[in-house]
Amino acid sequence: MKNMSLKMNLNHPLIELIVIVFSLSVHSNAFSQDNLSYNTGKNFEVAQSARDEAKSDVVTQKIKDTQKSILDEAVIALNETQHALKALDENKPTESVLALEIASGKLDFLLARAPKLSLAPIYFSVYAHSINVTPQIIKTIMGQTMIAFSRGNIQQARHLICQLGSEMVIHVTNIPLASYSQAIKSIAPLIDKGQLSQAKFTLQVALSTLVVTSHVIPIPYLRSLELLKRLESLSEIQNRNAQQKNEITYLLTVTREQFEIARLLGYGDNIVYKILNKKLNDIESKIKKGVSAKDDLQREEQAILTLINQTA
Repeated sequence: MKNMSLKMNLNHPLIELIVIVFSLSVHSNAFSQDNLSYNTGKNFEVAQSARDEAKSDVVTQKIKDTQKSILDEAVIALNETQHALKALDENKPTESVLALEIASGKLDFLLARAPKLSLAPIYFSVYAHSINVTPQIIKTIMGQTMIAFSRGNIQQARHLICQLGSEMVIHVTNIPLASYSQAIKSIAPLIDKGQLSQAKFTLQVALSTLVVTSHVIPIPYLRSLELLKRLESLSEIQNRNAQQKNEITYLLTVTREQFEIARLLGYGDNIVYKILNKKLNDIESKIKKGVSAKDDLQREEQAILTLINQTA
């Protein structure tokens, strides 16, 4: 992440809200650090600030891990359930029963292989909400929100409070294995009895029980990591020129700002940020004295990675 781009992205005087929604196909390997193309066949052109976070090593790994968790058998079971419902809509009960047999078989296979598995991931999407403002503007929005609430202007308050977030969210849709499997098995007897309306209703209810879990990655954490990595590189230079010294000062300032933004937005408690800032002060002191701060910076980066995993 270049110094100039950081100045443009993190110190913008106006609120910039960026929302990206991109769904990934279960079998798609399209995601990469150089590509934001997905199963829809669309390329998402988003602001560079959001693209940087979307392609960070942390987010990339989280997405890859989520992608690996998708269970093909569960995906087939869902597809066949939808196939069964469509067949009933077209008055094809025999085709519907065959689709349900496939779905039931896949679910039984999953339960036999992993009896303790309660939720089977079938697909996921990634959502990014980025707010590029100073801590002071966030405080202003918080104050305006409280005033709106106190005056009973609920809709105005709702609009304001929706701005108070800066995060990547991975939403994972899951099949609740036990209840879904039982529901599927109860449908074939209804079809055999000619109770097609009841069978369709039961199928629709089963499809409505899919469970969505969410994993949140605060964007200020991601930005702090990138800033600290750049700072680590500069701190190892022995004879720094004026530009490098200015950049170090800038990186320290913006890192503190990101910590404050994360604190104000509620990503962690105050104690966490006191510790992070104290460590950053120690790092600054060592750098100014010409003492290596590499180990300290790496520990600070690890602390932020731990926070990301706790939040997610």
